[in-house]
Amino acid sequence: MNERLKESLSALLDGEVNELELQRILTHENKHEIGVCWERYHELREFIQSDNAFRVTVDIRSSVMSVINKDEPPHKA
Repeated sequence: MNERLKESLSALLDGEVNELELQRILTHENKHEIGVCWERYHELREFIQSDNAFRVTVDIRSSVMSVINKDEPPHKA
């Protein structure tokens, strides 16, 4: 499955699909491949929207305090 088709499926899932993208999905020769990708996108969406989603927390307090206290030189961008 090419990236354009995946983008069209994602747009359909988000309710932002246009007529050309919808036709691309509906006329794709491998319906099974479309179904598998569609299912995977739905599972990912449900996971992201659930309370069980993996959340990354970063504690930068000690690093910031070191710079403030001049214990560590400031990082350059």
